Amino acid sequence: MLRSLVGSEMCIRDRNIQTMSAPRTFTAEELAPFDGSEGKPLYLSVMGVVFDVSAGGDFYGPGKAYGVFAGKEVSRCLGKMDISDKESNAGWRNLNEEHMKVLQDWKNRYDTKYPVVGTFQPDPHFEMRGVQLDP
Repeated sequence: MLRSLVGSEMCIRDRNIQTMSAPRTFTAEELAPFDGSEGKPLYLSVMGVVFDVSAGGDFYGPGKAYGVFAGKEVSRCLGKMDISDKESNAGWRNLNEEHMKVLQDWKNRYDTKYPVVGTFQPDPHFEMRGVQLDP
């Protein structure tokens, strides 16, 4: 099966069958179950893009070094090189220039390494939570 993003639609091809569907949008609550527990896939969001990091289960699986990131929007954490989830699910646009560069480097790595499964839909307080944290 081949999966790729085509414009704003996800194209899934299996032999002679082709199905088109819009990429999934995840709220924080909808993303949370994708933490690798109970055999679920491992998803995380970076800069609003949700990646399937299941292939990196040795890093992102339950109890692993980056396991706290699974099932969350972790842009602030990555930008600040903070291996905790205390700044997850919070806006990243107020990060300082150095942290934004680090975040963009991480995003570029994810873009080349993991498949995109959707987008992250922030709640109304997402940006304000970020603003209340140190940039």
